[in-house]
Amino acid sequence: MDINGFNRAIGSYAAVDVPKKVREIHQKVALEALKSLVMKTRVRTGRARGNWQVENDNRPAAALLTTDKDGQSTIQRGLTTIVQVRPFSVTYITNNVRYIVFLEDGRGSFAGDHMMARTIEEVKRMFR
Repeated sequence: MDINGFNRAIGSYAAVDVPKKVREIHQKVALEALKSLVMKTRVRTGRARGNWQVENDNRPAAALLTTDKDGQSTIQRGLTTIVQVRPFSVTYITNNVRYIVFLEDGRGSFAGDHMMARTIEEVKRMFR
């Protein structure tokens, strides 16, 4: 292979294979994070669990009126967004119910669940 052939091969790899791999890893990380967050969210009415929202390149700003006690429809809804991710983009996983911070961090005698902090650590270990 001459230098021009080598440069074409590297260029093709960088243009096609790298973005494809980045997209695959991005999807896996986002899906594992979503599943973990949803399933770690405490359930009373299912509103907090049902309010995990996923958007690519745009952070959701409003709370939903959705409830989802078992979490499966929330994960499925998020998956439909995750599969559409573009390479090198950002996926936001957000929960906008007013009390999500109290569920995460606790307040007074109410112990927080730390679902976000725990999920971040789990995903970091999974994809090292």
